Amino acid sequence: MLVILVGPGLGLITSQYLQRVLGMSPLAPGLWTLPQTAAVIVGFLVSPALAPATAPAPSRQSGCSSARPGWRC
Repeated sequence: MLVILVGPGLGLITSQYLQRVLGMSPLAPGLWTLPQTAAVIVGFLVSPALAPATAPAPSRQSGCSSARPGWRC
């Protein structure tokens, strides 16, 4: 749910930064953010299928370990 709430704002800030500070054309930030967008879409599609197959503890552990570089769990 946090991704749904925060994601669009971060995308806007990122594209504005790339355009205004780094001087890129509007197409360049769009191309730079395509991998992030694709990863979010794949995550949204795959996670419901994987949720019943895994126990809650390993799911939390993998989520916290993937978020660990940027945020403490």
